[in-house]
Amino acid sequence: MKLILVITLFFFISLGVSNCFAQRLPIWDDVAESFEIKKGNQEVVLVHYFATWCAPCMKELPVFDSLRKVLSLSDTQFVFISMDLKNTKKLAKTLSNLRLPGKVFYLSPTSESNKIIHPTASGALPTTVIYYPFGEPILIEGKMTMSEYLKLLP
Repeated sequence: MKLILVITLFFFISLGVSNCFAQRLPIWDDVAESFEIKKGNQEVVLVHYFATWCAPCMKELPVFDSLRKVLSLSDTQFVFISMDLKNTKKLAKTLSNLRLPGKVFYLSPTSESNKIIHPTASGALPTTVIYYPFGEPILIEGKMTMSEYLKLLP
């Protein structure tokens, strides 16, 4: 009985310790200056804006894990930007469970850093901007299916 109590206590302590070291998402403002999408780049760059409070956003996010399994990711770079109200450890943990196939950043809704958002974007979520090696970027506002993304990605 004491052994079960000790094991149970150790389990709950280890859960608490692991949560203490959980990280928040990196801040988009800190890297936006160095993140440039250049015409002539050899890869497609998909930038996806979302929030965990947005039901269509959360329904769409698993599509990206499926895309990762189907596409040759050597030709496609994924960047995910969370527009949640706060950058919390819980947010980072929630997103890490989704297995998104790219880097995930946090952008405060009040931030003035709009380095990648398309000039005609309305601010609706989810929003995706796809940058191709040559040609103009495509702005997509609203939730999309995997088949719709597959038509747009190499």
